[in-house]
Amino acid sequence: MAYITKEEVQEIREKIKSKFPTKDGWKFSIKRENYSGVKIAILQGCVNFQNKAGYSIRPTKETHPYLQQIYSIANAGNHDNSDSMTDYFDVGWYVWLSVGSWDKEYKFLKK
Repeated sequence: MAYITKEEVQEIREKIKSKFPTKDGWKFSIKRENYSGVKIAILQGCVNFQNKAGYSIRPTKETHPYLQQIYSIANAGNHDNSDSMTDYFDVGWYVWLSVGSWDKEYKFLKK
């Protein structure tokens, strides 16, 4: 059963904010969601992600490197032993990553 502690979420928050500091224009919303995962919304930054705001992103090789870095920080220490062929899901916790959120659009800061 997926579960994440508030201490693990705090650790993820600190790592992301140290890698993408506020002084460089970054703003995030990082919170625990239903005890089973961490929800990360990038609210402001100096990169034009060109993504529809609020939609969840699952980074791939073609995704922007910053999104890949944020996703890998959030998944550090996580496990995924799932097997969708047998309908078996075993993860440490879930990660939801979005550019903007349902009520706030992403703010692109031009430098």
